[in-house]
Amino acid sequence: MNNERPLEKPDELISEKEFVELLYQIQLLEGARTGTTVLGDSIELNKFYAVLYDKFKVNKNQVRNSFKYYHSNPKEMSQYYQWIIDSLRQKVYELNGPLDK
Repeated sequence: MNNERPLEKPDELISEKEFVELLYQIQLLEGARTGTTVLGDSIELNKFYAVLYDKFKVNKNQVRNSFKYYHSNPKEMSQYYQWIIDSLRQKVYELNGPLDK
């Protein structure tokens, strides 16, 4: 067993690349969240999560188990979150940039 990861690899583990992309999408969703809805929409947050999980072809249990597994290595997770933060900053930069005509 890897000394840096105390948890055993779960069945149906989401690949590292997909997991990081899923986390990025979750951060976008959570950033738009207002209580139990998204940006005041009448659609409940869990419906948005269902669409997101469907897009990635994963289920709630897979996400939960993959989250636990990947988070069992804090050093690795800090790198994932740094990529997510950098990607979110880039998106803000792009959205605040000049409009092309």
